[in-house]
Amino acid sequence: MITYNHEKFIAQAMESVLMQETDFPVELVIGEDCSTDGTRQIIKVYAEKYPHVIRALLPERNLGMQRNSAAVSAACRGEYIACLEGDDYWIAPSKLCKQVDILDRSAEVAGCFSNSIIVDTNDKPITDDYWKHCNLQEKAMKRNVRTQDIFPWAISPANTILFRKAVLNDPPRWYSKNPHHSALDVLITVHGIYRALNEKLGAYRLHPGGVWSSGTVDFRVGLHLKYLRLLYEDQTMRTRHAATIIKESEREFNLLLAEKGYRHAFIFGAKLSSTRPLLSPFTLFVARFFYKIVAKRFRKKLGSAFRRVQAWTD
Repeated sequence: MITYNHEKFIAQAMESVLMQETDFPVELVIGEDCSTDGTRQIIKVYAEKYPHVIRALLPERNLGMQRNSAAVSAACRGEYIACLEGDDYWIAPSKLCKQVDILDRSAEVAGCFSNSIIVDTNDKPITDDYWKHCNLQEKAMKRNVRTQDIFPWAISPANTILFRKAVLNDPPRWYSKNPHHSALDVLITVHGIYRALNEKLGAYRLHPGGVWSSGTVDFRVGLHLKYLRLLYEDQTMRTRHAATIIKESEREFNLLLAEKGYRHAFIFGAKLSSTRPLLSPFTLFVARFFYKIVAKRFRKKLGSAFRRVQAWTD
């Protein structure tokens, strides 16, 4: 579990783990990333009350979401890892038991996930179907999800993922440098079947303080493009999925163009490419993308000028 400034929600998240009914030991590893509210104090109280279950990681300085997540995963000592953030929670006492049973029964299954409800700050339901809300029901209903079914984005509600810890052994650079939700879902599918469980086992919370929901367009597009850049620079992923990566990267740039304009998008792309070698695959892709945009605009301006000249001479 990772958490930052979740004072209002963290107790509910921990209680949803403590209520799990299992016939195997469960360890709750919590990475509290130097919150500025009372989150750390609440965790300390729970850790003292349940020392046999809760192990709190309390860094002295803020690590950031990705480094905090990596530290928590590395600290987990079990065969399986279940994901949960401090503002979400589980709603079924049998959640872990059902998912562990799936992985115990089949070595081909690398991980599993379920559907989820979505709630607001005050636990008021927004929808009772995460898959439908995110237009993922068709993909999730395949049951045995493979890389090509979801690449390059996530399919799971992050609060319902459970996977084999071995998935994280010697991870590819596109994951180790950017270990977020979509990258984890894709990594699990690389290691085997990603089983979809058609039950609602968790509650995913949308609130103004959420990292994603409160993020700017630059933040969201930047996170996506960094991930897509790392995928594109991986020879195996580029060989198998180049067309998809390019399509999704162009979609992100077009979103930035629509929201912020050409100048902003160009500067953004230049900064994103500045740390790469001049002739790296991603730098060349960015150059091609903006060449297409410039060429398209030039053709439009040239056509407009030609029409004005034609009208003047008529």
